[in-house]
Amino acid sequence: MLKPVTQLENIQRLYDRHEFLTAYEETKDLWVPGAVRALSTDELVLAGRLAARLGDRRLWRWLFREALRREPQNPGVRYFGRYIRQRGWTPLKQIRSFPSQAELDGFAPELRVSFLASHAVLFASVRDFTSAHECIRRAYAVGSDTAWAASCHSDVLALEDQWPAALKAAQEAWSHNPGAPYAAQSLGNALLHLGKIEESSERLAIAARNSQSYEVVSLACWHKCALAETLEGDERIRFAHEARALADALPRLAPLADRDTKSSFAMIYLDVATLLDDQAEIENGRAKLTRLFIVLCWRT
Repeated sequence: MLKPVTQLENIQRLYDRHEFLTAYEETKDLWVPGAVRALSTDELVLAGRLAARLGDRRLWRWLFREALRREPQNPGVRYFGRYIRQRGWTPLKQIRSFPSQAELDGFAPELRVSFLASHAVLFASVRDFTSAHECIRRAYAVGSDTAWAASCHSDVLALEDQWPAALKAAQEAWSHNPGAPYAAQSLGNALLHLGKIEESSERLAIAARNSQSYEVVSLACWHKCALAETLEGDERIRFAHEARALADALPRLAPLADRDTKSSFAMIYLDVATLLDDQAEIENGRAKLTRLFIVLCWRT
């Protein structure tokens, strides 16, 4: 277990600074079944979040199912485990599960922002933009975790096809929490839809250089590939090689990578090989993806 409490707080600080590999090194001995089962509920929540950032979505699901089994009404479990549901967990049911105002008032400010801003994106996904913007307004009013509120605001505006406004909100999220995977996603998405692929490619590549997030680096790879696809000749080749150089860091950044994560890495290498017209690497990439797919089907 992550004892004493100060150690849990230290790991949380590392997580909040996106120092996921450092957090992994600090907890490496705990990533075994016996140790995981001994974790408290709060430790399960943090471990589940960290597992996802280290590339293991299956472990993430297992940890949150265990947390939901233990304390389904725990505010942190309710929020961070909201996607771990059984069949039939529809958007309407998710909307209905939103905490009451009395419940929200009892949550920590950061968690209130998380619920409100995430629910805004959920409302936007079903085209209820009035409710979405009201949730965003309430999230900003809390005065905590502005980066998450702004990132979700950007996602709501993106679903409305208001891309200049979406970019402005994404820029705000990035300024408050540069390097955050969610902020990188919002920023890259807005820039790409505004036709600013050169800018998105460059900014994400800079962020990826010292990042401990495989998600940020993966995103930078895809944007490099997208830029390369718009070019010809030496420029196309140069950016494809830059994408491959970024991709070479991915296995190190995802020490718990499951087969889904490894498949996403293989797809990046296949895209790069296609851009370079490297037939040997194309065949190698296809073979790797086929093996991963066969194993995935066999296990499910």
